[in-house]
Amino acid sequence: MKKFCPNCGKETLELHESLCRDCYAQKFKKNIFKKKMNISICKCTRLGYNQQWKKNITLDDFIKSIIEKELKAIYKNYDEYGFSFDKKEMQDSIVVYVKAEKNKIKIAEYTYHFRIKNRMCPVCSSEKKGYYEAVLQLRADKNVLNDFVNIVDNIVASYKGQNSFAKIVGQKSNAVDMHLGTKKILDKIKKEISSKYKIETKASYSLYKVKDGREIYRTTLLIREK
Repeated sequence: MKKFCPNCGKETLELHESLCRDCYAQKFKKNIFKKKMNISICKCTRLGYNQQWKKNITLDDFIKSIIEKELKAIYKNYDEYGFSFDKKEMQDSIVVYVKAEKNKIKIAEYTYHFRIKNRMCPVCSSEKKGYYEAVLQLRADKNVLNDFVNIVDNIVASYKGQNSFAKIVGQKSNAVDMHLGTKKILDKIKKEISSKYKIETKASYSLYKVKDGREIYRTTLLIREK
């Protein structure tokens, strides 16, 4: 059955939202967009973009998450569109070509040029400068102590806030002392260990510095197996 586009009058076999293919495509910005971005890679494997850092993510997934976030801001009903990704790797950079479609009609093209740079993340920078917010003292028999340390490492790895690091600064057969970049994980560490072992804990506080007239304290938490 013959169909006619109400916009241009052209005869067509199918209409897209009452328009022919060409008129439908013109509803969208069919420009070719190009954008340059910088991605930082720290020696600890964290990846950074626009002052935001992520850990435990591959470079490809990190780049795709950046692009998808931008596209979702452009296309409010993101799931109604189709997007194809094509990647080209070059020295110190990655170029990603994205084609956007609606009803299988190309409506826009995007070129994202990611320049890859080596840069220290804020966590490693803080650790290098000797900054830490808490001291964790672990006391237990050797096997149990190793599990204590593994629990701490897992909590540090899953923490999404800033200054997520744990550094061993003292170690004996039945004792490990650690510096933690943030004291916000202390309660979780205590809860996780106490769910598996009978422990006793003791917390103390020491003045670290005064900033803008406000006293800032470091926390020392002792966790001992009973």
